[in-house]
Amino acid sequence: MRPWQVTVHRTEPGEVLQPDRRGRLRIVQGTQGFGCPKRHVSAGAREFLAAYRPYSNGVMPFAGGSEEQPARVMAALQVIDTAVNEWERNRQKAAREEAEQRRQDAAKR
Repeated sequence: MRPWQVTVHRTEPGEVLQPDRRGRLRIVQGTQGFGCPKRHVSAGAREFLAAYRPYSNGVMPFAGGSEEQPARVMAALQVIDTAVNEWERNRQKAAREEAEQRRQDAAKR
């Protein structure tokens, strides 16, 4: 199985808050687990995750504009959006570093 990592909420640079097995939040540097992370996601969180894709395309979960959406829903979607954007930045950075490494390796030949 491939390891997975979950970041729940940032505190200070390099630290994250994550729930332990009893649901208490702990500050950790990062956690690896094995197996499917889906089983660790609550039903409510799954609903927010399902609403994220339409939200990212400009479709609000409820009728009306962004000002008319429940604050809790908008806050959750913004947290997801922040995490997705951070993941995308990290993915792009890794791709740039890999391309640079390939250029350097090619130049040495």
